[in-house]
Amino acid sequence: MQAKRFRVSEIFGPTIQGEGRRIGIPCYFVRFGGCDYRCTWCDTPFSVLPEEVAQLPQLSEHDIMSALAQLPSKPRWVVLSGGNPALLDLKVLLAELFSAGYSTMVETQGTVWKQWLTMVDDLCVSPKPPSSGNETTPAVLHHFFDQHWENLYNPYTQCYLKIVVFDDADYEYARRMHKEFDNLQMFVSVGNEDPSLPTVGNPHPMNVGPGQIIQTRDTVLEKMRWLMEKVSNDLSMREVRVTPQMHVLAWGNERGR
Repeated sequence: MQAKRFRVSEIFGPTIQGEGRRIGIPCYFVRFGGCDYRCTWCDTPFSVLPEEVAQLPQLSEHDIMSALAQLPSKPRWVVLSGGNPALLDLKVLLAELFSAGYSTMVETQGTVWKQWLTMVDDLCVSPKPPSSGNETTPAVLHHFFDQHWENLYNPYTQCYLKIVVFDDADYEYARRMHKEFDNLQMFVSVGNEDPSLPTVGNPHPMNVGPGQIIQTRDTVLEKMRWLMEKVSNDLSMREVRVTPQMHVLAWGNERGR
């Protein structure tokens, strides 16, 4: 049988998981190309825009495992990200990761269901708020979660919501989603607003100078204070956790971190 091949934009680590339930945990990242959304502020246009994805190398499961084996250290966790990895058939890759002793995290916006998602140890569903231009509706998520729980055969799979908040409209969206899916743990974090960072909506920004990383950190901290004050004063959000994008605070927007 011919091995499957996947467009892969990055394999890197060790680093830390910068947000969500496993924030701060050492891990490797495997970032796949291809996405069904075009969020304007998405900070990985090289994994989303079709013209960029078409230039990515095509790797087999064996190629991916070999690349991971060549990285230093060996953290417990491997994060499968994108793009949207749920567009792909990663069942064989997951089996190989498990055999090699890894635990796995997957992040998806919850638009496409695949049976292999029940195999992962940590499933982050990150619906997109209004500022993205690709708002994920409750109906879409209900369909996704109905499939998840109906087909669940790994009792250790943990599923949760993570929403990026850029403005008041996004915050109200997070409130609605928390009410709609109150059985799921929710994390919120502030969006990445670095004007020098290539995004899907602006893939070729002008370089604004070497001080930009410090400016980005200051902006993230200012927005974090805004978000923490909103959540801490909102009784309907008292079970929600505010987390930073810790990798941005540590490394700015350095790729591969």
